[in-house]
Amino acid sequence: YQDPGRADMLHALQADLLHLRSNIQDAHAVAADDRSLTLHACHSPMREVEVLHDQLLAMLAADATLQPRDIAVLLTDVEVYAPLVEAVFEREERASSFIPYCVADRSVRAENPLIEAFHRILDTAGSRLPVSEVLDLLTLSPVQERFDIGSESLDTIATWVADAGIRWGIDGAHRREHKQPALDENTWRFGLRRLLLGFAMPGEGARTYAGVLPYDEIEGADAQLLGRFAEFCEALFDTSKRLTEPRSPHTWQAELLRIIDLFLVDPEGRSAWDVQPLRSAIDAVAKEANAAEFEEPLALEAMLELVETRLESEASARGFLARGVTFCAMLPMRSVPFRVVCMLGLSDGAFPRGDRRLGFDLLAESPKPGDRSRRADDRYLFLEAILAARECVHLSYVGQSIQDNADLPPSVVLGDFLEQVERSPVSYTHLRAH
Repeated sequence: YQDPGRADMLHALQADLLHLRSNIQDAHAVAADDRSLTLHACHSPMREVEVLHDQLLAMLAADATLQPRDIAVLLTDVEVYAPLVEAVFEREERASSFIPYCVADRSVRAENPLIEAFHRILDTAGSRLPVSEVLDLLTLSPVQERFDIGSESLDTIATWVADAGIRWGIDGAHRREHKQPALDENTWRFGLRRLLLGFAMPGEGARTYAGVLPYDEIEGADAQLLGRFAEFCEALFDTSKRLTEPRSPHTWQAELLRIIDLFLVDPEGRSAWDVQPLRSAIDAVAKEANAAEFEEPLALEAMLELVETRLESEASARGFLARGVTFCAMLPMRSVPFRVVCMLGLSDGAFPRGDRRLGFDLLAESPKPGDRSRRADDRYLFLEAILAARECVHLSYVGQSIQDNADLPPSVVLGDFLEQVERSPVSYTHLRAH
């Protein structure tokens, strides 16, 4: 533990923490251009990231020795900020405003589109299968590649579905399961029969065949697209029904692997490597259940919870210190010294993060001193990040309403920090920058 001195605002605060000083009387002035500690009140998370990009460009231009790898950006919610970071920082490498970066700690679902598509397909279990849900699945690139349906064909399929009168439900029996009259009209079977019959024979909008009015707008090369769409629908309908039955872990293993092969694995094998972590997680859960001699039936939700836990546990700190500026979550043991430490999302209600208490957790009903607290952990992580910075700390939060420009309060932790700044031997007027 070394006294950092009081050359600037940041080092003065770190010295106060080192010596446990909370109220300093010997105040002294700091340089007018002191930027060691800055606070930015922005109108939205997107604006936070844009301000950060501008500030980092200024820092890198002002100090030739500062490199992007010397900068860490801690995010209170990686899943919220990661798409914004990509939108702002993703630029041509030859551009003058390009800053290399990497985003760590994203969930496996966010990083791997195949795993996200897998979960979206399983979400159809027991659903009413409305048109919007089924067509949304076709927007997923793994599903498009598996059934050879290009993005340019989605508008055509949406037009067919709307003109054929499809609304929701596989058939009349499926509607009965959802406490609705068992009518085939406006179901997927009803609409697909119209589409397929329309290619086989013209109905001219008046003639029916076996009670079905053909849809006459499909002809020529559209027949191949219709066939692939019908194949996808039949696979989805069968899977949606099968997933509602509880199974043993071993039986779930076979069923989930079948779904992967049916919906996600490209026939040419281009996606086999990407889906391997998911296969390994499913196999590991089944292997552990077999070792424990557990053969009780599980609902789909319980099996998925086990698979997701396995995926997250096997995933390392993905992308941490991989390249350029590191964007990462606020986690313990992340207090690696960086020349510049930035924190985004220090807004009221967003940080510190609340405790997630389970309904059956009886310990949470009568907490005792020393119990684990997410809010207390976040306070400590904030303190760790302040102490990890060697030269500069950049703090930002949503401080103005994007609707009426009204002032919004910062996080309670940030408010306490500002009170300490006011009591420290530095001038508070240098801190706030919008």
